[in-house]
Amino acid sequence: MQDFNISVGEREHSKQLLNLILDDEFLLLIHMNYDLHESVLGSITKMTQNKHLSSINLTKILKGKRPILYGWTFESASDTGPVLYDNIESTKNGSFSALKITLGDRKNILYNCREHINRLRQELARRFPRSVLQESFLVLFDPDYLLQHKEHISSNEYGRSALNVLRKKYKNFTDFDFNSVRHKWGSFKALLSACPSVSL
Repeated sequence: MQDFNISVGEREHSKQLLNLILDDEFLLLIHMNYDLHESVLGSITKMTQNKHLSSINLTKILKGKRPILYGWTFESASDTGPVLYDNIESTKNGSFSALKITLGDRKNILYNCREHINRLRQELARRFPRSVLQESFLVLFDPDYLLQHKEHISSNEYGRSALNVLRKKYKNFTDFDFNSVRHKWGSFKALLSACPSVSL
């Protein structure tokens, strides 16, 4: 049922809103951000909200997401996320479903998308920098990591470089006894090797 009480101004505002929604750049950015959330940011955000956050799981998921971001070069439609690609292909004739749209400068729009992704990669690198010390603690003491690499623990080389990182980091601490740490780690390592395998 039509509402005849709508003013001319309200009709004009509705028309302007529709034109904004059907703006080519707006639609492309919406689809890009959908890809970004579904393929990268959604799982990272969910994991960081977990109060029992595991450093190994966070490291693993970041390692898996970075190649996705580096693969989105936006140099062509195929170098984008799947939803954005479908939108580019389905609207290249100037129609969005049954609605007409005016195509913008897509080369420039994709350039802006690439710049957005570049800034995101820089921000992820700033917030989650690689830490050799953290990785060393991970190798030596993280339960998830140890279980996943149990078949390598019996090797004489396992943990040696990580212990060396700790030695260099804490060598000037007066109460730090590297030989004691090394012997205790050796005993701990022997116990881990003797434990039955656990399926995760």
